[in-house]
Amino acid sequence: MTKLELFQLKSMWGNFKFDYACSMARGRSGGLITMWDPSVFTKNRIWCNDNYVIVEGKWKNSVDDYFLINVYGPNHQPEKSNLWEFLRSFIQNHNGKIILFGDLNEVRCETERFCSSFSSSDAAIFNSFIQDVGLIDLPMGGRMFTWMNKSGSKLSKLDRFLISDSVLLAHANLQATVLDRVWSDHNPILSHCKKSDFGPIPFKIYHSWFNRSDFDDVVQQAWNSFSTSEEGSILSLHDKVKGLKSHIKLWLSRTKESEESRKKSILASLRSLDEKIDVGNASEEDKILRVNTWHELDNIDN
Repeated sequence: MTKLELFQLKSMWGNFKFDYACSMARGRSGGLITMWDPSVFTKNRIWCNDNYVIVEGKWKNSVDDYFLINVYGPNHQPEKSNLWEFLRSFIQNHNGKIILFGDLNEVRCETERFCSSFSSSDAAIFNSFIQDVGLIDLPMGGRMFTWMNKSGSKLSKLDRFLISDSVLLAHANLQATVLDRVWSDHNPILSHCKKSDFGPIPFKIYHSWFNRSDFDDVVQQAWNSFSTSEEGSILSLHDKVKGLKSHIKLWLSRTKESEESRKKSILASLRSLDEKIDVGNASEEDKILRVNTWHELDNIDN
């Protein structure tokens, strides 16, 4: 985004209970945002640039300072070296726990690229930065690569978490998992200590339901069936709305079940194709099939 719209951030976060720091995109390039729950993490200071957003703060019930360094790495030299040099100086001159993450646009070794150019000198500069500031490359499960072009012919591990050893000491069970990619050419990466259960999802009405061809019929048939109660008395508006809610929930459950079944089948096909591409066993037909399958998934969600 070249301009910030609070409602778009709310739609990503889920509510307005967040704080953020951002570096806006320039044209079609760049753009970074870091978001957090202020009741869980308290911000002290921020530093922003085209290639990084750094947030200093404290987690709730913790006395330690954390530096969350969100990075969008440049594509070319000398911008890459300049970024690593700045971050090296910043980390060495600030006391606190470091969590560096993002699309770093760099790999550490030749095996982290497939059918794309590898620069041993760029990798050496990147590895030197990691070693000099004492960061740990958090091992990731799920996939070998985090970026793939649409045709599946080029792959790279461009995204990662780099943490200080003090973070690992404080969170011994910290791990990173590469999730399935859907819309982006990058995989989302989840860093987590354990799974959380946020409880049941409340019932809501979404505008998108009104665009479904069968929604009006479901509402009309349900409403017409509420003329009287089982005892023969006239139902109140409250009872009709309550009954309508139950019918909509049943309709939504069946609709979601059908769509989820189809979506799971498509995602399973994409996962299978991605795995074949990851290990270099995919044919040209497989790559064409992946593009077509991706478009099919796009049609479901739209």
